Amino acid sequence: MVLPERKSDPPGVYEKSFKEMYDYIDVGAGSAGSVVATRLSEDYDTSVLLLEAGMSDLEPDDVTQIPSLWGSLIGSEKDWGYHSVQQKYSHFAYENERAYIAQGKVLGGSSSINAQNIVRGSRNNYDQWEHEGAVGWGYDDVLPFFRKLENATDTSYGDSTLRGLHGPINIKETTGSILQSFHQTAAKEIGFSTVDCNSDDPIGRLLVSINGVGGY
Repeated sequence: MVLPERKSDPPGVYEKSFKEMYDYIDVGAGSAGSVVATRLSEDYDTSVLLLEAGMSDLEPDDVTQIPSLWGSLIGSEKDWGYHSVQQKYSHFAYENERAYIAQGKVLGGSSSINAQNIVRGSRNNYDQWEHEGAVGWGYDDVLPFFRKLENATDTSYGDSTLRGLHGPINIKETTGSILQSFHQTAAKEIGFSTVDCNSDDPIGRLLVSINGVGGY
């Protein structure tokens, strides 16, 4: 594999193969791939190539830089536009009972088109992966890295042992409309407490976390 030569490049600059030019080739510039590339490149003697199938989100006027316009990205050229398989017990109002699954096709991946929400996933998912053989991917294994990533100081759950306080990503709680208080009251009346969406038992009325500094 050889990179295509451009008119602006010095003659012969791309005659070397990828393996000779880069120490690491990172495929996919989503949340995980971007962080991996960043960490690898902290070694100044290391050359890293980050590849993304989609577009850049680095232009100042790019829609991804305006969180409130995230809805316009769904179904756009920055969205892979996946659908689920036909559902048997749900999605009866959808065409062919299939759910639309938005996935970012852009630098930053889905973190660039998801309204800056941060949802780790259920403890049960990680523990199930470990049970199926993914050693080191249990919830207790990955939790320290989640905490290392975030700074949840300015939240109502900032003192939680499940949250980080010194990471590079500032975490805020979403603020909803006046209906939010009614939702909370209704949930309480039927026995649901208000919980952090990233707690280890996220069953209840969820407090959603948002990333205060954009996609990463």
